[in-house]
Amino acid sequence: MSDDSSIKTYWGQLFNKRYWREVEFGLPPKDPWTPTSEMLAYQFNTEIPAKIAGEPSSQNMAVLQNAAYLEVADGRYARRGFGGMMFSFLLIPLLFADGLALLAVLSNRFNSVIFSLFMIVFLVVISIPLLFMIGYQWKQEMWGYTYKPIRLVRSTRKVYVFQHNGPGGVWSLDWDKLVFCVKKGGLLWGILGYLPDANGQVTHAFYLGAHLPAGSNGVGPDEPVLAHWEYFRRYMEEGSASVPTPEMLLPINHRREPFLYGVQRLWGMFGPLSVVFLPVTTLAGVFRWIAMRLSRLPSWPAEVEAECCVAPDDAMPQPVPTRAAATNGAYVGMCTVLILALDIVLLWWLLTRVFGIERLFTGG
Repeated sequence: MSDDSSIKTYWGQLFNKRYWREVEFGLPPKDPWTPTSEMLAYQFNTEIPAKIAGEPSSQNMAVLQNAAYLEVADGRYARRGFGGMMFSFLLIPLLFADGLALLAVLSNRFNSVIFSLFMIVFLVVISIPLLFMIGYQWKQEMWGYTYKPIRLVRSTRKVYVFQHNGPGGVWSLDWDKLVFCVKKGGLLWGILGYLPDANGQVTHAFYLGAHLPAGSNGVGPDEPVLAHWEYFRRYMEEGSASVPTPEMLLPINHRREPFLYGVQRLWGMFGPLSVVFLPVTTLAGVFRWIAMRLSRLPSWPAEVEAECCVAPDDAMPQPVPTRAAATNGAYVGMCTVLILALDIVLLWWLLTRVFGIERLFTGG
């Protein structure tokens, strides 16, 4: 990456540019915004193959695939559950603290007009805006859509990016007019696609597929983010026969994700360290399951479905069975119960031994 892509520059761009508002925070786009230097530093050419060490990979993000179109889940889907868990743990104490502060002010518990005014100013200026910001993110994670699909239609060279059900809820973008680049999203790298206007300003931006790890000194041929991009590039430029059959198709097309699949998927997110993070990922799996049940199913408009008609002889590729896909459901369920029980024991130990919460019940 460029010398300008330092940690300080990255965070400065993240909070000062429209990128944060529209891509990370998820608010609708308004005026065009200037791409960050990080977005300009590593751009792809759709006509030139990426230098990869192995085969292109869907990274288990494909929902549907055939000769007519490829549909993948958005980047937020892969890590779904962690955000819901984190924002819930932030939102509940904040709601409780704001409620206590507001009750104290209304009942004049402080016996001080100046301190009461200070608390009101604090609530209005800092606490309530923070509450709305966290609440909005909680809604995005827990009460949005089960996933937001992105459909690559090879026959028309269109990219449809789902935003919401209803009128105007889908972006229809031209593949040949889009710019794709490697962009850091949080702690991982993602394939960011954006549509520039005549002045090079960004009008629409979205992450394509999964967020993946990459080296700090650039993106090398042995890293999965390049293999992920090459999967999409080859499909659109060369056709479905040029990419490997997905190891699996996500079980989320017109349905909600099964609980055990969601937990099992989160288990593998930390690679060799997955055993260490099992208590956290299992608890996140519970929030993931709750979020999938609270969220709505995405639905493509009739005109998009009409454009994506699949020929009778164009059969969907059958996923290649893998050891992970064949894991016995009863085994996963038993492990989930045991790890959740461990979570409860560890949480109780933390609350009693570290924070001394038992004093609230004993009066000590």
